[in-house]
Amino acid sequence: MLYLIHGSDTDKTREKARELVASLQKKKPEAEVFRLGSDNWNEARFDEFISSQGLFERKFIVFANRLLENKEAKAAVTEKLPAIQQSENIFIFLEGAVDKATLLEIAEAAEKVQVFEKTEKERFNVFSLANALRARDRRGLWVSYQKAVRNGALPEELSGVLFWQIKTLLATGSRNFSPAELETLALNIVRLYHDAHRGLVDFETGLERFVLTV
Repeated sequence: MLYLIHGSDTDKTREKARELVASLQKKKPEAEVFRLGSDNWNEARFDEFISSQGLFERKFIVFANRLLENKEAKAAVTEKLPAIQQSENIFIFLEGAVDKATLLEIAEAAEKVQVFEKTEKERFNVFSLANALRARDRRGLWVSYQKAVRNGALPEELSGVLFWQIKTLLATGSRNFSPAELETLALNIVRLYHDAHRGLVDFETGLERFVLTV
């Protein structure tokens, strides 16, 4: 059984996903809950969740948080949709934006699909991150990052803005960073980008950790 909750209103989608997990746990208190993300994807383990059953309770509850952001996971999940649909276990997918083709595939196999989009976005300039980074204002940078995420900004966009500012500071100089510190920041954000696209880390979580190290 498969449920999909997605959309740009991240607060609402997370709230609905938590409510669904809590409701299922209340109905089946003995069911085990497993959590998966793009940073801990393992296809063999996922296959076990599809076919396995708990010792004292027929069903597992598998909560997948932004799993489709991992390209390898996305390909495997879409291929296994018929098996997920027939599984005795319950799969809950919490996602942000889902491309139309994938959404149509999942909708055909899903028990229920819910979408929550923001109707009115706050005015937010992603370049406020660049300004906070230049000033080495860690708190301001973190606040700006949170606002950007709430407004649906993608990690790729935000990391691009931060990397651009770091390279600018390296070229023009900075009163708040030494050249060595800027080189380290540049190296770390490039490494994060590549690790996230290899599925080694969750991009959003990794980027939040990065801004807290500035």
